[in-house]
Amino acid sequence: MLAKLSEQPNRWEKVLGAVEFALNNSVCRSARETPSRLLFGINQLGEISDSLRLVLESDGEDERDLLAIRGKASENIAKCQRANEENYNRKRKPATRYQKGDYVMISNRDVTPGVNKKLLPKFKGPYVVEKVLDNDRYVIKDVEGFQLTRVPFTGIVGPDQMKPWIRY
Repeated sequence: MLAKLSEQPNRWEKVLGAVEFALNNSVCRSARETPSRLLFGINQLGEISDSLRLVLESDGEDERDLLAIRGKASENIAKCQRANEENYNRKRKPATRYQKGDYVMISNRDVTPGVNKKLLPKFKGPYVVEKVLDNDRYVIKDVEGFQLTRVPFTGIVGPDQMKPWIRY
């Protein structure tokens, strides 16, 4: 918002008040309320004349009932959190369990600058599971005879970075 509203990039502090006003008076998706209304019980007025909004809101209930406003926002947030959790869990599957001695491949994360990564294979291996740790973590090491580097690889990897090695 600062970048869009400031005419001169080095004078962004001149529009900081407008950006703050916009953020404080934008309706939050999960709470379904504005931060200023949750904090003060009223919507803030800006530099622009808000007389029409004042007339429309004056017919409503007392705006200063902060406990009711915050209680309703809390219910809305809890409802939104449950919906987000259901949506997240619908797309997930349980992590694959590996045992000691299983052959696996790990994701190929080459971070060397200047190297074209487009045609690199997504996984490298084979590796063998040396030890099963807590919290779905595994110690893996190079398979004897398949060492890819001069120094033998040993590392701790999670199941999201591994997949079973398929032997034909």
